[in-house]
Amino acid sequence: MKRLALMAMLWAASLPAYSQIVLNAGDVWTYQFTSLPQVVTGSGQADLLSGFYFDVSSYEVGTDLLVAELFENSVADPALCVVVANTVPWIDGCTEVGAIADFQGAVRVTMLSGSATLEAVTFYYQQPTGIDTWTRNELTVVPRGGATLVDQLVPCGGPASGGKWKNHGAYVSAVVDVVTDFLSEDAITEQEAEGIVEAAAKSNCGKK
Repeated sequence: MKRLALMAMLWAASLPAYSQIVLNAGDVWTYQFTSLPQVVTGSGQADLLSGFYFDVSSYEVGTDLLVAELFENSVADPALCVVVANTVPWIDGCTEVGAIADFQGAVRVTMLSGSATLEAVTFYYQQPTGIDTWTRNELTVVPRGGATLVDQLVPCGGPASGGKWKNHGAYVSAVVDVVTDFLSEDAITEQEAEGIVEAAAKSNCGKK
């Protein structure tokens, strides 16, 4: 754990604490969510839809290339849908009818070449309420250094050193250790720390 904490502090020192995530070739960003708390109503195409979409900036058409994948529970599952962006400076996302009906899932973004800045990611589950009306449960995430570093240092699928988590408590404990180090280095705020730990506690990481 000391080695993991040292890695966390060194990595945190290399990035601005509150900046959006900049992905360079070979970088991977993952995010696991356990709820879609925002409720939005609207009119128009009233279909059962679910998936994600997100915005990127500093994306050069023709040179930058990234791929994004949606998963039902965690990145250890088969991908539900995959989208590749190499011609436009934004991602329309991907949809999979009926996916993430339990309002939880995960996304993985891999930068294959060039670089781009992740501005925001929105996960959603839309249900029709009439002929041309719908209700959408969604969650918008603004990627920031602290939470992303925790996700990368303490993967949901198992310890970064390999294997699987002994249990859910072991996963949450590892998250708490890294978050504590981040707080001591002023890499994240107390509010961000509480949010990260709360999300870890509500997740299925480490559960049988």
